[in-house]
Amino acid sequence: MAFPHAGGRNQRSLPRRNWTIVRPAITYSRMRYQLVTIEAPNTVGRAFAGKPVVLPVQAQDRRATMSWAGDVAKMIAGLLLRDETLGETYSVCTAEHRTCGEIADYYRDICGLKAVWVDKEDFLGLVANPDWPQGARWQLEYDRLFDRVMDNSKVLAATGMRQTDLMPLHEGLRREISRCPRNAAWPVNAAMDTFLAL
Repeated sequence: MAFPHAGGRNQRSLPRRNWTIVRPAITYSRMRYQLVTIEAPNTVGRAFAGKPVVLPVQAQDRRATMSWAGDVAKMIAGLLLRDETLGETYSVCTAEHRTCGEIADYYRDICGLKAVWVDKEDFLGLVANPDWPQGARWQLEYDRLFDRVMDNSKVLAATGMRQTDLMPLHEGLRREISRCPRNAAWPVNAAMDTFLAL
């Protein structure tokens, strides 16, 4: 599989169409539990430790598409080595979408995560890497603060799959979180702990 700018050239401008572009949505699996821009240490890790998580209120009503890795793998496998999929672009994802607030509720139901919704500036101050703080801002403002409603009809048609074959989000998160070891050693977000204590 190729990406649109692999090797610094746009694949579509090449004379041969010996490539296929795949575009995944947020993809979760064992030890990958995302919510807005945070990952497992700040979702499941904090829930297991009985700690709340801080999230940006501006994302609460934004729609997100989260796909189970097993479904994404089946889609990619179904596209491989087929003449009819060469030179094409596919969104490899589910068509199910939920608001970030709904997804936070799923985490609450499954593992007891308590979400505390705050202004995005407070949130960014708690999650940004001090060596490259704009990275967290760009991911939030230019990705996760937009509704991400995906159309997977093209990949379903190409692979012979159906939306009903795909893992529903609540069920998939429950399945993968149940496989997460309770004694995993997660990095501690001390800034979030301090913020919440205040």
